Amino acid sequence: MLENEVQLPSAAEISKMANKSFHVPTDEELADLVGQMDSITNNATKKSLKFARDKLLGFAKYSNTNLESGLDDPSDLDSFLSKFYAGIRKEDGTSYKKRTMQTLKYGVQRHYWTEHRLDILDKGKFPQSNRTFKAILVSLKKQGKDCVRHKPRITPMDMQKIHNSEELDMTTPKGLQNRVFVDIMTYFRYCGRENVRGMKPGDFTIEVDVNSGLSYLNLKEKDYPPTQNSREGQDEVSKSASSRMYEIPNSTSCPIRAFKTYVSKLSVNPICPWLWQRPKPEAPKDGTSWYFNSPLGINTIGNKLKSISRNAGCSQAYSNQQFRATISSPVTQNPEKLFLNFCNVMSGGRAAASVMRAIRVAKFGASDVMKVESGLAIPEPSSSQVLVKVGAAGVNPVDTYIRSGNRASLPSLPYTPGADAAGTVEGIGPNVKKYKPGDRVYVCKSGPGLPGTYAEYTLVEEKDVFHLPANVDFKQGAALGVPYFTAYRALFQKCHTQPRHTVLIHGASGSVGIAALQFCRQYGVKVLGTAGSAQGLELIKTEGAHQVFNHREEDYIKEIMAATDGKGVDVIVEMLANVNLQKDLEMLAQGGTVAIVGCRGNIEISPRFVMAKESSVVGVMLMSSTQEERENQAAAVHAGIKGGWIKPVVYKNYPLEEAPAAHREVIETKSAQGRIVLVP
Repeated sequence: MLENEVQLPSAAEISKMANKSFHVPTDEELADLVGQMDSITNNATKKSLKFARDKLLGFAKYSNTNLESGLDDPSDLDSFLSKFYAGIRKEDGTSYKKRTMQTLKYGVQRHYWTEHRLDILDKGKFPQSNRTFKAILVSLKKQGKDCVRHKPRITPMDMQKIHNSEELDMTTPKGLQNRVFVDIMTYFRYCGRENVRGMKPGDFTIEVDVNSGLSYLNLKEKDYPPTQNSREGQDEVSKSASSRMYEIPNSTSCPIRAFKTYVSKLSVNPICPWLWQRPKPEAPKDGTSWYFNSPLGINTIGNKLKSISRNAGCSQAYSNQQFRATISSPVTQNPEKLFLNFCNVMSGGRAAASVMRAIRVAKFGASDVMKVESGLAIPEPSSSQVLVKVGAAGVNPVDTYIRSGNRASLPSLPYTPGADAAGTVEGIGPNVKKYKPGDRVYVCKSGPGLPGTYAEYTLVEEKDVFHLPANVDFKQGAALGVPYFTAYRALFQKCHTQPRHTVLIHGASGSVGIAALQFCRQYGVKVLGTAGSAQGLELIKTEGAHQVFNHREEDYIKEIMAATDGKGVDVIVEMLANVNLQKDLEMLAQGGTVAIVGCRGNIEISPRFVMAKESSVVGVMLMSSTQEERENQAAAVHAGIKGGWIKPVVYKNYPLEEAPAAHREVIETKSAQGRIVLVP
């Protein structure tokens, strides 16, 4: 039925149809019907028009101005409108609020457009009045009368719900219409209910892009009056539709396919030529039209997106205007932009809002078992869960142990590694209270169950999400969770470190070691640190170690004992117990404690050192923390960031595809120098 243009059958063709269900209207009936359509104006528009006309005529009378004479010369009308905008006041002599002034200008525009076909928004013909109006809005903002509050844009999760819901099921009359409605709104951004209701199939043509060979739907250039909710700078778009809606080959969501199908199902009758007709409850099995011979009501069109989003289970009912705000620019010229321009805006250029990339591990083994998989479904938050768009993910030594299978408790295969991340909140479950979409956060997962953070999106329990201050970037944020929480747990929750103690960070140049150094210096604890390279030693000295030692040198233990006058250290935070635990027991002071943070194998020790010094060896497992302990860890980190003394050190960052190289770096490095992160 559609080639280059949607055609309706002629009246002569219809008259040949011998069917009692048809009625051939008279010219008077048709004129009356069209007149009714043209006169449809909602109550809000009527009120704004009356308000504007009353004020306009009142000011003209007050200033002894003949408005009719000004129509011959736009410059005279321009001058009058400039004075009108600047001089209009409430009855008590005070200025109107910004929103009222915008409503006033809309009414004036509508008046001159309807009565005289004059576009007072044309800055070329009406430069003075438009400049004056803009200056008035700036002035009102300075006076605190900038009270406009636009509703939030549609979140990616809610957009996904809309496109995956039965509300857009093309096998039903209502669903097919909803699908086409959303497509039209996406690509042509027509929100004014009068403009949308006045659309006809013949307003559209299907053409072919000579460069790409792809078909696209084009809306013919046509004058449309601006809508009351049009925002600054969008008037040209409201007047003329130059967008294109391209096909998506081999896709069930192809908007061209949906449009063709929809038009082929419309009722063909000149008495109802409109694009938006009332859908039948079910698709007729006899192949007849899916739609009744009557247009959708103006309120039905105006509330269509609200109905769709509400029935799709979105977090709120979205208006047509919110949809337009989300689709912030028309899809033009580029045929590669696919069905959801919204997703390109909100997800950094990706065309699909429902899929993501992530590292997946199908079997335990060497680092190359980690593979990037595309097209994975973005998880949906439920109950108290938060969906985070990952800006950076932290790489921890424990990630390498799990991936290799060298841990007592292992996840079910396949799985996504990672416990640390930082990014922005994309969606929330119904019971989430502390966060909203758009919040900057960092993540520290407390246990198994949910997918890891080596992904573009990660799902997290609300209790494992924490606000990220604006002065901390995502890479630094990905270095906060496990390293700083672990350091705090080892020092204060397991070893009960006090300012009178001397602490040794055995392997201080890694991310946990640097965190421990910063905590010790802030809490007034004397802290010693070891590293295995000149660069590592310089780093830990910069990060606060009172004295530094190279643990690759043969006599470093003697040097540490000498630094403590032979008494030894009170607390040792150990990063590689399978190599150093016996040395730690020898360096402990009487009643000292070793906190084992990391271990990659077995070691033989002499318990006599533990007995003689009545010392202790404690394990540190972050996921064993109680909720109260987690809250204390997070509070300490927050205080450190706010105070400026917690400063995560990021050594290297790798793209997601190079996760295997990042794991090798963590395990094989001779001397760590801070955090390693992945950037999706």
